[in-house]
Amino acid sequence: MEELKRAEILKMEEEAKKQKIREKEALIDELMFAEGDAKEILNTFAQTVANKQEEVVPLLPKVTQFSTGVKFTRGSGQQPLPLIEEGPLYRYEAPEIPDRCGPDPPTIQEICSNGYLQHVRAENDTEKAGGYTSTLPCLRALQDALSGLYHAS
Repeated sequence: MEELKRAEILKMEEEAKKQKIREKEALIDELMFAEGDAKEILNTFAQTVANKQEEVVPLLPKVTQFSTGVKFTRGSGQQPLPLIEEGPLYRYEAPEIPDRCGPDPPTIQEICSNGYLQHVRAENDTEKAGGYTSTLPCLRALQDALSGLYHAS
């Protein structure tokens, strides 16, 4: 499909070039063989060329599809979207904490005040901007370390 359009555009360009050559040859012939004033002949040819340029508007082929091949539609052929009945709004429920079989880990306030963060890499500015804090990995490590301490097999 695109090859046909390209071929048509090339053919139109070649035809325009041939037309310009014909016009130039006609002007030269008129200047050589006419007995009138050369300025008048040039003015008349300039006016004819200007009139032809006004008349000739480049006819672009009407685009009927996207570059991906999907065709344009007016929307009238499309069915309206069906209405979906919405259910109840979401309500957050905190997850149940399983039995860790060990002592309770310290809270975030205790982690900050008791020096636990000295053993965890501090966050940089980029990580802070993303919402990362060093207290959460420290809390996670303490939870992992303390879980299962009371487990007896």
